[in-house]
Amino acid sequence: MQSNVNDAGDAGANRAQELEQELAATKAELENERLTRQIEAELRRAGATEADAAGALVRERVREAKSVGKDVDLRGLVAEIKKTKAVLFGAGGRAGGPPPSGATGAARSTRAGVQAAAQAAEEARDSGDRRALLRYLKLRRGS
Repeated sequence: MQSNVNDAGDAGANRAQELEQELAATKAELENERLTRQIEAELRRAGATEADAAGALVRERVREAKSVGKDVDLRGLVAEIKKTKAVLFGAGGRAGGPPPSGATGAARSTRAGVQAAAQAAEEARDSGDRRALLRYLKLRRGS
């Protein structure tokens, strides 16, 4: 009888430990997701056009700061990256001002190229034809 009680107690303790580990993992996942949302918001506020690349740089800086126990100022990190990697923040880092002449036409032709590439990708996917795939890859590459 005593053995059954001990076994049940051990099983309960093991289950509690598993639940604590699961809770800790969920909390860490939630914290990472919250940080990602905050980074995305700061990058939008700063006008990042290459949010993935800028976000990766910010995440790396956050990881470095946390590894040495520093507090993280996301707005300051984004501002620093905007200064050092201005190309990630649109207009080639220019502070305001009108777009360069011909930018509207370039944007229009880029949009048309993206649409053509999307159509070619769909055709290649649906047909399985190698020539269609090559056409898509050439359009995507821009040649």
